[in-house]
Amino acid sequence: MIAQRSQLLAGDDWSSFPAAEQRAFAFARKLTRYPGKLSARDIEALERDFGIEPALFLLMYACRCNYITRVSNGFQLGLERDNIFFDYYSDDK
Repeated sequence: MIAQRSQLLAGDDWSSFPAAEQRAFAFARKLTRYPGKLSARDIEALERDFGIEPALFLLMYACRCNYITRVSNGFQLGLERDNIFFDYYSDDK
């Protein structure tokens, strides 16, 4: 199920998802590929689709994921299972 959903999300055919989610995926893709092209209209569309608090959460989380990915790529950190900071933030102490 996860592999199938990942494959759908990585593609260009999101028609199996609700329209609001499709627009959220397009927003996240635009943020990832062309962050300088985001506009107030893009954020307002999220607010119309999800409401102000969920739109803010979506925006913040998408930004955080992009930031963390770029930092980890810059430092050539491994995947989460190999994360050298795991003991620092893990509750499994």
